[in-house]
Amino acid sequence: MHNIGLPLAIFLLAYVVGSFPSAYLIGRMKGINIFDVGSGNMGANNITRTLGFKWGLVVVAMDVTKGVAGVLLGRVLMPGDQISGGVIGAIAVVVGHNWSLLATILTGRLR
Repeated sequence: MHNIGLPLAIFLLAYVVGSFPSAYLIGRMKGINIFDVGSGNMGANNITRTLGFKWGLVVVAMDVTKGVAGVLLGRVLMPGDQISGGVIGAIAVVVGHNWSLLATILTGRLR
């Protein structure tokens, strides 16, 4: 039987990294609620349409950084099986990005 603790810890940590609501925070920084403008989606596409190309690139860069961080986190914490650690981290970051706990806490609604 394999120990599930380390993969679960990687998943939870990478989920929190992925859950960082970059588009929401950039929108708030610029004085808008991204859920109330454009398509209403929290993403780089809506930020680009609403705030312009430059801010869309900032959100894309932040989102890519979240993805890389999740993979690296998994690989570093699971050195004996870096591929599995990276895959767990990648999946968790995507789940966190798509179903953001932090955005839910900030807005009071599941986003």
